[in-house]
Amino acid sequence: MDYLLKPFDDQRFYTTLRRVEHALAAAPRRAPAKSYAQRLVIRSIGRVQFVSVAQINWLEASGNYVEIHAATETYLHRERLRVLETQLDPADFVRIHRSIIVNRAAVKEIRPLMGADCTIILHGGERLRLSRTYRSALESLERG
Repeated sequence: MDYLLKPFDDQRFYTTLRRVEHALAAAPRRAPAKSYAQRLVIRSIGRVQFVSVAQINWLEASGNYVEIHAATETYLHRERLRVLETQLDPADFVRIHRSIIVNRAAVKEIRPLMGADCTIILHGGERLRLSRTYRSALESLERG
């Protein structure tokens, strides 16, 4: 846009400043793309483990911890579920209960229960409860 060479006077500085302001105002504004975690770092006594987010089937709150169920292993991660939820791509993960988030790709079947509750059956055979509070998640799961 412009540059200043020393020494410069106030007039030259303000001319350059107006050019920059004008260029910024004319530039199209777009929100920065939100980047989501690709892997989680799990620290435990004597080791650090890395879990790929794509391998996670579901997450369950357990006090100040989260049980991460990935492939054939379960990890205990010292983090709140709501904090992890912000790090996961909502296109891939959906909350189905106040204490459960599920990977959409892991869902095999949805079976209705009494009332507005449902059972979510994963490809690995696990059964998770979709509560009526998160009923909108059902439509989300059915769409994609």
